[in-house]
Amino acid sequence: MAQAQAAGTDATYASSRRRFIGVVQDIGRESEVSITEAHIFPSAAGQAVPKAFILGFIAAAAFRFATGTIEGTLSSLRQWHLNKGRGRLPSPTDDFDVRQAMEGVRSAHAGTIFSVQKAALAIHPAMLLLLVFVGDTMIDEALARSDFRAAHGYARDLVWYTVSFLACLRREEAAALRRSDLTPGVIRGAINIFIRKSKTDQYKTGFTLPVAGTTNSGISLIDRIIKLDAVLKAWGRQPGDVLFGNMNDPSSPLASSQSIVDRLMTVYVPEMCKRGLQVPVSFHYSGHSFRRGGINAIRDAARAAGVTGEQLRSILMKFGRWVDPRSLEVYLAEDYIAMGELTQRI
Repeated sequence: MAQAQAAGTDATYASSRRRFIGVVQDIGRESEVSITEAHIFPSAAGQAVPKAFILGFIAAAAFRFATGTIEGTLSSLRQWHLNKGRGRLPSPTDDFDVRQAMEGVRSAHAGTIFSVQKAALAIHPAMLLLLVFVGDTMIDEALARSDFRAAHGYARDLVWYTVSFLACLRREEAAALRRSDLTPGVIRGAINIFIRKSKTDQYKTGFTLPVAGTTNSGISLIDRIIKLDAVLKAWGRQPGDVLFGNMNDPSSPLASSQSIVDRLMTVYVPEMCKRGLQVPVSFHYSGHSFRRGGINAIRDAARAAGVTGEQLRSILMKFGRWVDPRSLEVYLAEDYIAMGELTQRI
């Protein structure tokens, strides 16, 4: 039974259930009702997650998450019922109303070009550079007022965003990284990133991914680590092997990566807006935005180098650690302006 499900899958299900709890509790707060985790996931034998919570989640999630994210969350709930009832506790995710609601979500999300499912907004390299520029300014301002805690948080976050983009990391993959997982590559200026935790790594052997320490566009993982170490030195702290530490104690690993992902929209995007970034109401980045942006940037760079067809697909599949080609397709976003210009040449 332990071999039947990878540890990465367990972590993904757990993350999905936390997402479900958060959305349901947000709904409760809007109605001034306190909903506890015990209400959502009852411990008594034979009791399922209330269907009303699931329908409420779908209604709220339809405007916040991609179709795949919502379906993955429902899969985690189905797995919870399967484990709790040893296969004999029916899951409310199979209820007629729930299935009909999800059909509505799929139809609503399918109204995009080429019927691509709604997905996380991809980080463009230029946007990442702006994020880093703004973040560096915030670090310098924090150091000037001797707020080392805040400076460390900003420097740590920028390492997370940069390495997640360059290595196309899933959130759980980034969270598991240690300093010893980043080593000099064979090619000069390259960094080997050892991904020790991935949901597609069923045998837990890990995966080594070579990435550039500094890119032609100016994105530099080396500079980000140097900046982080400079902040820690000014603070007089030694993180040991911890790469992403607690803001108060850099030597203590983060219990959850949610704070780094949340700070993207609550801290950095508002700061970028102060500097002139125009943000539409629908604008929203998530943790997957870096993975999606990274794989699209690699696709564009490969095309510019003359790599196309099956060779390109194979490279992207290996780099993103996908097993199913359909999963890759969801992440790829074409340049529709360039595609439109191509038709003018017909």
